Amino acid sequence: MYNIIIISNFPPPIGGVPSLVKNLLPFLEEKNFKVTIITYNSTLINESLVHKQISDDTIIFKYPKFKDLNVFKFFFDIIKSFTNIKLIKTLIKPSYISYCGFRKYFYNILTIRKLFSLNTTPNIIITFNIISRGDLGYLISEYYKCKYILFNFGELYMNYNFINSSYFRKKFLFNLTKNSSGLFSCSKHCLDSYKLFGIEHENKKIFYVPVNQEDYFIKSDKSILNTYYKINPNYFVVTYFGRFSQELGFDIFLNLIETVLSNDKTLFHFVAMGMLEDTILELRLHKLKNLYPENISIYNNTTNKISNDILNISDVTLVLSKSIRACSSNVSAESMSCGVPVIALNYGGVSEIVKENIYNTLLENENLNGIINAIKYYHINKQRHDLLIMKKNLSEYANNRFNINSINNELSSSIFNII
Repeated sequence: MYNIIIISNFPPPIGGVPSLVKNLLPFLEEKNFKVTIITYNSTLINESLVHKQISDDTIIFKYPKFKDLNVFKFFFDIIKSFTNIKLIKTLIKPSYISYCGFRKYFYNILTIRKLFSLNTTPNIIITFNIISRGDLGYLISEYYKCKYILFNFGELYMNYNFINSSYFRKKFLFNLTKNSSGLFSCSKHCLDSYKLFGIEHENKKIFYVPVNQEDYFIKSDKSILNTYYKINPNYFVVTYFGRFSQELGFDIFLNLIETVLSNDKTLFHFVAMGMLEDTILELRLHKLKNLYPENISIYNNTTNKISNDILNISDVTLVLSKSIRACSSNVSAESMSCGVPVIALNYGGVSEIVKENIYNTLLENENLNGIINAIKYYHINKQRHDLLIMKKNLSEYANNRFNINSINNELSSSIFNII
């Protein structure tokens, strides 16, 4: 039995990282790993949901919340940590303190103190996010003298100025990556972000986020779904699936709705499906919903079943991320697995997935007219295309390229080989 610690955000289905972790767990257990997951505090985390979705053998605990702490115990834990020789060497490093920041610095101390109580000695650690999780993985590995793997999802692009503005932070990033046993990423684009800091490593690998074909697949009777979700089958359904944030282009989606529906309410239905993140954008969305109740549907924090149903109703999915840190877009892969074509902006690693299939459309900029014209093309040609052939082509492509068995077998084997 090998002990592995995974440091990640959780639970699924919102976001590529939680989905990747959830789908990886059975493959790790097949290779005789016992998993402990460390996750951050979030109002979205439902303990019963987490334990329902993963193995009973998996232990999950969250970063402690300061407001829930016993003040005496808090300072006692801090003092004990600074008398622990194994911890003190890392905790007093200016580069480590600078990289963490005040809040995470104490979170990490409290988390590793809690980890002691589990009596688990890890053989390896995987941190899913090099910036916000890498420092904790490093601290744990220093204490237990075990190996660790860093997974990068484009956060080095987003945090370039944060790292580059400090000698100490750059120094810690170099040590963090140099001492790791592997630098893994979800796309070639994200893996290339190490070049910004001149970082090289002999064990760099790409693992695209796989699609679980038990969750995302083509359903045969779309009419039943239209009736159940109260979406008029005569509408052409355009779906946004992801976080409701400006970074992912949700503002573009709202501008699109305003422009299209102000001209014609008889042709299109828009679905916003994902996780609320921006209050201002959320208010705009609900204002539009009140204006056009028959043309807009909203689904927050959906289950995989609902996501799969909505994608099967959809005629096209929009991937509108306009950030350089855009990853490989598991939404695109999930949409194609359901036989739905994707219109995407050519940012980040999205093109690595979208451009390879003839039924998708990759746009070079976020020009609203270009997006509208692409949607109209699919709408006009909906009856001309052989929909069965298109759906089959997209689904087979996604299921082969992002096959859960092949990707997770390779990933779990890579982890096992490092041990």
